Amino acid sequence: MSALFAFLHHLAAFALVASLVVEFVVIRDDMSARTARRLALADLVLGVSAGVLLVVGLLRVFYFEKGAAFYFSSGAFIASPTFRQYRYAWLRDGAFIAEGLDLVGRLDASGRFHDWVAGLINDSQRGIERSIAIVAAGGSPAR
Repeated sequence: MSALFAFLHHLAAFALVASLVVEFVVIRDDMSARTARRLALADLVLGVSAGVLLVVGLLRVFYFEKGAAFYFSSGAFIASPTFRQYRYAWLRDGAFIAEGLDLVGRLDASGRFHDWVAGLINDSQRGIERSIAIVAAGGSPAR
């Protein structure tokens, strides 16, 4: 069942992107009744796919995969805990997610993310300062 929901989640994401591309292509045409119908259809696909993406994503968080406690425990938003190459938290993506959570009033979840990032920065302060000094001197910090 988990694989089915993962498939639906990805299918909805691809449908959303495809409908956006269709809208960008259609909107370049002269506006006619035919163009308006195409745009309305693409917009319908966009709305449905966004809704499916959201609902299936929430179902995956709360009822499938590792459960909500796993995802919300540290404050980090893991890119994909079930795909080995993506078991990392991407700060840019996490910042967008935290902003979305702020907008819908979930300050507790976004606050945990911000606290997690602040902790990482504090723990890495010495290395960050050393890298900044190396770059300021024209060098490149080691990986």
